[in-house]
Amino acid sequence: MTEHSDSWPLTGSRPSFQMATHGAVLPLLAAYAGLPADDVPGRPSSALSGYLRWAVISDPALAAIAAAQLRQLAGRLLNEPDTVPSVIHDALPVTPAGEKAGASWADTVATLLEQAVDSGFPPPGPPVTFWEWNQRFPALAQFLGCYFTQDFRDEFADHDTATAAWGQTATPADRARLIGEIAELLALEMADNELDEALATLGMDVDPPLPASAWLSHVHRSVTGSDR
Repeated sequence: MTEHSDSWPLTGSRPSFQMATHGAVLPLLAAYAGLPADDVPGRPSSALSGYLRWAVISDPALAAIAAAQLRQLAGRLLNEPDTVPSVIHDALPVTPAGEKAGASWADTVATLLEQAVDSGFPPPGPPVTFWEWNQRFPALAQFLGCYFTQDFRDEFADHDTATAAWGQTATPADRARLIGEIAELLALEMADNELDEALATLGMDVDPPLPASAWLSHVHRSVTGSDR
C-alpha cells in the first residue's frame, strides 16, 4: 500500500508553502463531500457546478488558481503518488465506480475550470448542494445551526427569544454578516417551501413560526433594530 506523505517533498514545507501549492484545491475537494466525482469532458458534476456558482460570487480567480493546482496534483497522482499529502489524498472524491478519483479526473476538472474561466461560469441562482449553501451563507448557517436545533424547545421560549440570545453575544461584524446574508437569500425570491428546505440545509431543525420569507424578514428587522 502506498504511503501518502503528510509533508511536502521539497525543502521548506511550511504551511504557507503548502497552501500556495494546493490551497485552492482544498475548497474544491470539499465541494465534493458526499457527492460523486462524475465529471466528464464538457459536463461538470453537480459538485463542480456548485463550486463554480460559488467561485463566480466569491472570486472568479479562485477557479483559475484551482485549475493550475489541479494540473500539478494530477502529475503527482500519476507519477509520484507517495508525495501527495494525506490531507489532499483523503479529501479526493469517489467516482461512480467507487474508486478514489485520480489523475484523469483531476485533468478533466482542470479543463472544465479553465473552460468556465474562458467561456463563462454557470448562471447565478440559488445554491444546490449542501456545501454550496453553507459556503455561501456561513453566518446564517451558524445562526440557525446553533440556536434552532432539536434542543430549541428546551432552551428557548420561542423563536424571538432564540434570536435575542444570539444577539447578546453577536459582534457588530456578526450582525452585519447575518443581515447581509438574509437580504441576499431573500433576494433569490424563492418560494416558501424552497426556503424551508434551504433553512433545513443550513441547520435549522425546527419550523419557523411564520412562512419562511416572512420569518426571515422579521429576523432581518429584529437584527437591524427596525422592529423597535
